[in-house]
Amino acid sequence: MEPDQVTAAVLAGQAATTVVTLLATDAWEGAKSAVTGAWRRLRPERAESISQELDDSREDVLRARAAGTEDETLASLAGDWESRFRRLIGDDPALAAEIRRVLDEELAPALPPEQRPAAGGTVFHTTVTRGNVYQAGRDQVFHR
Repeated sequence: MEPDQVTAAVLAGQAATTVVTLLATDAWEGAKSAVTGAWRRLRPERAESISQELDDSREDVLRARAAGTEDETLASLAGDWESRFRRLIGDDPALAAEIRRVLDEELAPALPPEQRPAAGGTVFHTTVTRGNVYQAGRDQVFHR
């Protein structure tokens, strides 16, 4: 991937994770308004369908929470929303600045304090089922 593609992919992932995290919170209406507003400014012809897709995603999370399958649903929805944000940015890389603004100024502040990204940092939330996760700030060495 080119550096711009990596940046767009990271931004799409951050936006998706933040939106999905906010789906079943008290801050939901503000998050929906921010995302729909961004689409209305960037791709007005898709704004109403995005609004409906957000409502559908919220309903999915609420049903999954009641069924005890919330983690799997959140992971699946994060992938879906990441694809939407990637396509939006991929169609016009200049739109990344607006997505970043909405993320930084409207969505991230609505997250619970413990889930807000640190200034200048990147926060990754991952759900792993039947696998290993290795994360490091530097080198990793494995001996088996």
